[in-house]
Amino acid sequence: MILVRQVQKNLTNILVWLLVLTNLVLPTAQAANTAEKTAVTQEQAASQDATIVLKLDKSQTPQTVLVPRKIEASSKNKTTDQDKMFQFGNQLLSYYLQEGKSEGPEWLKTTTLNFYISEDFKPTYSLETIQPFGERNNNPGDHWFWQGRYARSEDASTFNFGLGWRNLAPDRQSLLGMNLFYDYGFKYNLARIGLGGEYFNKLSEYRFNVYHPITGDKLANVNYQNNGILYSYIRAVDGVDFELGTSFTHARWLKAFVKGYYYDNKHKDDERGYQLRTTMQFSPRFNLELGYRCSNLNHDPYALITYQLADTMAMSRNKGQAKEDGPYDLSDKLLQLVERENDIKTETWTKFVAYRGSIKTTVTNSHSNTAIVGATVQAYQNGAAVGTAVVTDNSGIATISGLAVGSYTVNVTYGSYGKTNDAIMVAKDTTVPANVSLDVVSGGAKVTVLDAHSVGISGATVVATESSSPTSSFSVSMTTNANGFATFTNLPPGTYTFTAAYQGNSMASEAVSITAGKTSDVTILLPTSGGNIRAVVTDDSGTVLGGATVKVLSGTTTVATGTTGTNGVAIIGGIAAGSYTVSASLADYTASSTSSVEISEGKTSTSGLILTRQRGTLTVTLKDSAGTLLANTSYSLSVSGTTYTGITDASGQALVNNIATSATSVIASVTGYNDTSGTITWTGTTGIATITLAGNGSTSSTFTVVDEKGDYLGGATVSLTDGGTTLTQPTADDGKVTINGLTSGIAYSYTVTMPGTSSTSGTISAGQSKTARLTANSGNYFFITISDNSVNATYIQFTCSGYSVRVPLTPNMNMRYTTNIMPTATYQITSNVGTCTPSTRQIGSGNPVTISIN
Repeated sequence: MILVRQVQKNLTNILVWLLVLTNLVLPTAQAANTAEKTAVTQEQAASQDATIVLKLDKSQTPQTVLVPRKIEASSKNKTTDQDKMFQFGNQLLSYYLQEGKSEGPEWLKTTTLNFYISEDFKPTYSLETIQPFGERNNNPGDHWFWQGRYARSEDASTFNFGLGWRNLAPDRQSLLGMNLFYDYGFKYNLARIGLGGEYFNKLSEYRFNVYHPITGDKLANVNYQNNGILYSYIRAVDGVDFELGTSFTHARWLKAFVKGYYYDNKHKDDERGYQLRTTMQFSPRFNLELGYRCSNLNHDPYALITYQLADTMAMSRNKGQAKEDGPYDLSDKLLQLVERENDIKTETWTKFVAYRGSIKTTVTNSHSNTAIVGATVQAYQNGAAVGTAVVTDNSGIATISGLAVGSYTVNVTYGSYGKTNDAIMVAKDTTVPANVSLDVVSGGAKVTVLDAHSVGISGATVVATESSSPTSSFSVSMTTNANGFATFTNLPPGTYTFTAAYQGNSMASEAVSITAGKTSDVTILLPTSGGNIRAVVTDDSGTVLGGATVKVLSGTTTVATGTTGTNGVAIIGGIAAGSYTVSASLADYTASSTSSVEISEGKTSTSGLILTRQRGTLTVTLKDSAGTLLANTSYSLSVSGTTYTGITDASGQALVNNIATSATSVIASVTGYNDTSGTITWTGTTGIATITLAGNGSTSSTFTVVDEKGDYLGGATVSLTDGGTTLTQPTADDGKVTINGLTSGIAYSYTVTMPGTSSTSGTISAGQSKTARLTANSGNYFFITISDNSVNATYIQFTCSGYSVRVPLTPNMNMRYTTNIMPTATYQITSNVGTCTPSTRQIGSGNPVTISIN
């Protein structure tokens, strides 16, 4: 029913335009022709339309109308390029109106000026021409030509240019042709190329065309809206069409065509369809075309009426009736316009780009106010999840980006805990904060990931998986730091397995129980294959034992060994799956313990081993700093954290039983003496130690060392001894040294030495000061002239490796200094004021040296 109404509507429009043609257009054209013949000058001629085509076709795009223009008399002496263009157009129109096309220049005979009016009364005009390369002729053989077209409408303009070849058969009854076109649309800068072929055989016509775009997507329009931007795009599409048709033997002015076409769309369904049409050339100037288009996207009938103000070269009813029964001569088609889709087929689509913002969610534990790592954060809008869920990082932050502006809620889940915050508004180009606090009762775990050499692995991924419930699981991921540590906090209590992965290798720990308020230590060795054994070695009191040797045995063969760390744990990796025996041993402990263990690929098995300490008897001899045995004296001895008390015997010895043979030192405390440590030496289960205790009244003594002239000597060695303890220190550059830690009331023997001198010794009471004078060995003497240029230096310092001497100066006076102490060497020369020249000097036996201080 709809199709019938459409046909009725089109037929009605055809009749209306026929009336317009006969009552308005033709009289207007005749009047224009008369005006042209009576015109006095070319400048006074009015622009006229050359060809009028009345077109009722929904498929045509409305285009811009050509506006006629008269040349004003006042401008005839100032002709512009635009004026010249309209003068040419007026001549061309006048030429058509006077039927000069059949008698004028050859190029004009194949040039057509068309004027279309679409169904919505919007005009379009075009200029088409086809011209041969070389001289025109209708002889059989090859013919080369070019064809051009420019069409302009209210909305767009199109330019077409093509090159073609046609071959007329010797009998003139068949014609074969090929063509290549370039099409350009000005409004959106769209371009394409087209390849076509045609074949005419007597009354039959065959043609095909292939179209390929050479430009991409073009922006057609931008519409700014409250919540985003709507972009409109357009593109030329690939396409192909094939048409076959025929005229009729006794009515060659009547033709019928059937056409199939296909266009490749990217954003919409591809268009596939067919077209049926018939053309009727009633006269050399009047043509009627009726047709129907049908595709999977649209379908409609159409009608096209064409009236030209110059004769067409096609066969017409009133012009070709006499030839209809004659031979078939296709030479008139050599310069017939190539029939193709000159308007570029396009595809349009839109893309809405919403204004976007972000939500930055910080998740914390309300109990400890610490960041929760591994919580899942999801944005919701109108009850539906939006975007991808994000997991909080090490700072407890998860940022959801790319959210369209609007209202959202954020849902946070962490294990069995969850919470949804109040609605928040996301604005354009902003990041909205959202803070979520979860009431998590938690514990923690410190996971150490080691390689096969027990070196911490940085950058390994550790996943903690809680699987207490058979129906659900919870996991959190961390990355190890530079030391191979990954610290998990805020883990809900439960049983976890920690799996470490690095460079394609992975290893899972045994089940670890996480308790609220506590942190568990987990070590994972990451070998390239096999499984791990985690051996925990303790003594009979439950104390972990470091340094124990752990062996993994298959039968009686040792397949792997390891050593426990300070935490009593040894991780042995790379063990093939199977059953093994694990043993542990440690010096001064009983024979090793053994246990059986099953090893699985990529998993860690734990073995607990208990060793019993060996114990023995320890004898400690106590004496004072003078070497006197402290007999019958109360004491307190501390061994491995255990304190033992008693009274020494007549030999100053203390006997202590049941001491672990692993103990290496003992600390003795006696009233009136400083606490002193001694070393234990074990022979089997018998240990001995000798400790000398110093009185607890502490003081110091100061020594000043000079040469024969009284100059201070730095680098001299001062040694003090009380017969048991020796204290040694060097003098500073000013020749002084203070020795601390002396026992008040005790006499010390001292010795002062220095290279190149004779040593000196004596006795000094603790707390006293002493000046020691050293005498140079014979043969070492130097002559040094010092010039103080009024800088008032008080001393000059000579320093070499392990030795220095400070020479006092008299202000503002030059002096000569002779020393027998300084050994031959290269010295750095400095003073307390000013700069010494030279600052470095080789000083040798008997060599004079002059030094200036500025």
